[in-house]
Amino acid sequence: MLKYLFLDLDGVMNNHLWFKKTKGSRTKEQIIKPIDPFNIEQLNYIHDCVSDLNVVISSTWKHTAYDEDVLENNGFRGNCVGVTPSVDGCRGEDIYEYIRGVRNENMQSYIKYAILDDDSDMLYHQKDSFFWVDGYAGLTPNLAYKITLYFNHNIRGA
Repeated sequence: MLKYLFLDLDGVMNNHLWFKKTKGSRTKEQIIKPIDPFNIEQLNYIHDCVSDLNVVISSTWKHTAYDEDVLENNGFRGNCVGVTPSVDGCRGEDIYEYIRGVRNENMQSYIKYAILDDDSDMLYHQKDSFFWVDGYAGLTPNLAYKITLYFNHNIRGA
């Protein structure tokens, strides 16, 4: 089974609390590519608990301020395999196009995916794979745990 985590950055890997706490003390690099180290810890927890997880950046910033190495450069131990394409429409359509491409390359494989985002502009059929993140706190331990349950045991939290 192929496993993909579609990851928004703003509001998920950084958040209002982190910006507030580090105001005036962030380095130039943290200002250019702001990633909260606590959120990286949560992403590493997911990576450590879910075998063969592929992370795909689905942020609206994917082709500007961020690149595929932004997670690794901030301490992520996992595999970031790319970014979603930009399709006219909602972010859910970008994710749908990425998955469609993976299915075309791996016809015999089952694909399981989760979407982490603080916006809800997804397609209706993605609702069971969508995990809403509160942009005030970002990726929390509770949500990280729910995602591991979803991938490993097909348990979907509310």
